[in-house]
Amino acid sequence: MTQKFDSISFDIWHEIASYLGPEDYVNLSLVNREMYELLKDDMTARKSAQKFMFHSAECRLAASGQISYCQAIRRAFDVREAVANAQPYSASVVACAESFQFKQGVLCYKYRDTLRVLNVRDADDTEQVIDVRAAFFEVVLRRKPHDPGERPQITLLHYSDGIASCLCKWAGLAWLLAFDVRPTFSEVGMSRVRTMRQLYSTDELFVRNNASYLYYGTHSGEVQNNHFDYREWLIHGVYLPEDRNLTKRPLQLENVVGSEVGSTICFEIRDDYLYVVSNQTSHEEEEVDWTSFYVCVRIPLSQPTQPIWRRCWRRQHQEGPLNDSWTDLSLKTDEETGNLTIVECRREWRNGGSENYRTFYMQPIDRPSAQAEWEADDLDPVTANSPLPGDEPPSPGFPCYRRAAELPNDDPLTRTLDAFSKPNYVPPRKRVRRQYHDEYTFEERTSDSRKDFPLSKTKFWTYNHSASSFVDLVNDPRPTKGFSAQADRLRLRIGSRKRKCPIDEQGEEVERGSLYPPEYFHGCGVPVKWSEERYKSRESSSGHQMTPQRSFSSSSVRTRHRGGSKRPLMKG
Repeated sequence: MTQKFDSISFDIWHEIASYLGPEDYVNLSLVNREMYELLKDDMTARKSAQKFMFHSAECRLAASGQISYCQAIRRAFDVREAVANAQPYSASVVACAESFQFKQGVLCYKYRDTLRVLNVRDADDTEQVIDVRAAFFEVVLRRKPHDPGERPQITLLHYSDGIASCLCKWAGLAWLLAFDVRPTFSEVGMSRVRTMRQLYSTDELFVRNNASYLYYGTHSGEVQNNHFDYREWLIHGVYLPEDRNLTKRPLQLENVVGSEVGSTICFEIRDDYLYVVSNQTSHEEEEVDWTSFYVCVRIPLSQPTQPIWRRCWRRQHQEGPLNDSWTDLSLKTDEETGNLTIVECRREWRNGGSENYRTFYMQPIDRPSAQAEWEADDLDPVTANSPLPGDEPPSPGFPCYRRAAELPNDDPLTRTLDAFSKPNYVPPRKRVRRQYHDEYTFEERTSDSRKDFPLSKTKFWTYNHSASSFVDLVNDPRPTKGFSAQADRLRLRIGSRKRKCPIDEQGEEVERGSLYPPEYFHGCGVPVKWSEERYKSRESSSGHQMTPQRSFSSSSVRTRHRGGSKRPLMKG
């Protein structure tokens, strides 16, 4: 085998590298010493990194010359494997943190009246400490009589691009303060407070920012329509270098439904735009409806009065009822394509079944380096080259109801519609497997070793897109004898998958040894991109599905034990 590898010229290996993601690249380099030396070449590593992880933090470090591309690939591989296998190579306890934000490799947490910021990615050993209480009294109450011994109520809201935002409440009033927490801040005599705004409502308050713009909003805009009173979002924008409001009055997101940030609506800043995504389309429930859409609004940071909106297909109602308690909605950047992607967790009763299971769905909505026109071509590989009824170009302004171009001919419910009905319908669509990740395979759903945790025991849940992994933080008390009280035990529960070999080695779908065929084709006969991919859950040596779990206590990280079809950490 070594002689065969050695006989292949470097030019061919250099070309092969452009087809290898971080996992394949690292695993191939471990075949033998010669292969390791061959793939250690930085030009070869660069070709792989720029295709499969160009938009990752590691690739940006390599592009700036801080690390090599080979180091970037190995670092990305190590991080993804650590998450997917619940095997952190290091862990620490921040025992004094009351609340925290972790973004862009920076940990920002609140302790008493201070904000503390630590760059974990750069392995800094010195924190930036901001005395919020002192800054609040200096900036807000400097001309008002107050008791120096009083303490404002402080809540950490957001961190991004060296700016930390917090809510300060005092004497029944509320203020938003944003601090420059960069370690390079060295303006002598200047305050770290970048902006201060008094708030007249804190209902569902959120903050998003980059280095130059800060946007915050509350769900406090009052609207009366058809004899119903409801609320809409009021958005404020601040240009940080000049501490200047971008509009005279707050921007009201008309007809943008969704009141719970992270569940029915989410906000995110990327490039030069604020993105708003809702998984609801109307304040009122339609008795007859077929299709659910995402409503996406894109607001230019420098010109917030010129929003654009569009609808993206979400699901058909016939897929089954939803358990809304588990719905989680967020926006993430795909490290490979750079596409801004909706990531939504939905717990569904599929096909009329008696049990509900979680699935994470991924839907791209915009490209990297977004253009002002917001390209109307669909990023969904199933519909990108085959426009279907209901695909709509972006429109200026805010969302409004669009009557369905067609209705299902074979559904008798269409005869119950009247002039006041506002149904939504597009024909059912397919999803490539890359766009969804089920919590359990069909075999695992009926397994006796499966262990679910109720919502009351699940403290946090999310999806790590780059590692293709569910991430749950659950409370799994240690079993006790008798009637003694059970002590809380936090466990990190991971459910991960990886792509199968493109060759059908077992003959599951085609002749053994053949490539997996595409599942879907466009009308012109061209295979749908990525529809040839197949995935499987990560397996143990026994061939059974593993649900890696890791237990934590206040003193240490416990050892991991393998066994059976699960991989729990029984000590803790």
